[in-house]
Amino acid sequence: MDNLIQIMSMQEKIEQLYYKTDGNDRLGIPQFTGSDGPHGIGNGAKGFTCFPVPIAMAATWDPNLILRVGQEHFLRTSFP
Repeated sequence: MDNLIQIMSMQEKIEQLYYKTDGNDRLGIPQFTGSDGPHGIGNGAKGFTCFPVPIAMAATWDPNLILRVGQEHFLRTSFP
């Protein structure tokens, strides 16, 4: 990942900030569509999540909790 970011042009980095990207053939980055998600995301096939707002989660001072939230976000947005 660090190497990928180092070889990306500024334009390629900016293009990855959009809600929906066309991907990047040169770097092997597939097309993706983002999902709102600081405290909940969903995909009809895999279900939905709803977590406390980020400031409330941060107030727990529990990095493992935040890691588990991130893992759930990944599971809900990963398409086969």
